[in-house]
Amino acid sequence: MELRCPLCDGPVEIVWRSKDGRTVAVRCNNRHLVIPRKNRLYRPVKPVRGLVFLIEVDKDEKSSVH
Repeated sequence: MELRCPLCDGPVEIVWRSKDGRTVAVRCNNRHLVIPRKNRLYRPVKPVRGLVFLIEVDKDEKSSVH
């Protein structure tokens, strides 16, 4: 099963998965970087094969990058 980016339909790499496996965070080749953090804003997109993607809304926010 190959996951596609819900924003641009590009190939993605899973960088985080919830304990129940239903929520994943992905990074795609078009810099749609998605990493769950409490101090970031996210919006869910439509579920794909039962998985809910978390997409980072403000991709230019770099203040909390360590």
